[in-house]
Amino acid sequence: MAHQFIARYFLLRWLLCAFVVFATYNPSGYSYYYWLQNSGDDYLAIKALIFVALFWTYITILSIARAAVGASGLYTAIVAVVLLFYGLMDIEHSSETLLNFLRYIQLVTLASALAICLTWSKLRSSLIGQKSVRRLN
Repeated sequence: MAHQFIARYFLLRWLLCAFVVFATYNPSGYSYYYWLQNSGDDYLAIKALIFVALFWTYITILSIARAAVGASGLYTAIVAVVLLFYGLMDIEHSSETLLNFLRYIQLVTLASALAICLTWSKLRSSLIGQKSVRRLN
């Protein structure tokens, strides 16, 4: 029963992280990044509003992740994802399809790392039976 709760808890956080990551950038061309590139100076106020919403969401996710796994845990997760990004970028790309596939792997990995950090305190408390409380300072 507890495992189902943690799985649902993780799935919801993974979906949130995946939505934020893929809304910011994805290779399909339907993201905030491509919208900024292709629309010029149109809709400047809406672009600024969406930027603030995305920025606030990233800050919130990273703050919660830092509280759950600590600064060193968060930095370790970020370094692991960055190393994966650079490792996959070093592969000789034979086609645009392979390159896009590798970009999707990178984005899914980033969303997964963030979701694991967000879920870590709940998983830890269910495994060892002790709740941890940290203050954000």
